[in-house]
Amino acid sequence: MGYLFENMEKMDIQAERRNTQREKKRADEAEKENLRLQQEILHLQEELARLQKKRVT
Repeated sequence: MGYLFENMEKMDIQAERRNTQREKKRADEAEKENLRLQQEILHLQEELARLQKKRVT
């Protein structure tokens, strides 16, 4: 059974934890940016509808 794991690379658990934390932070930031952009799109759509309504009347 020892032969099975003989050639495995050593894992740096702390480095893996740091990488995981870094990627989680990046995902959280991307999610916040996505929400901000969605809100901006909604605002711009409302502004466009208001301006189109004003132009018609």
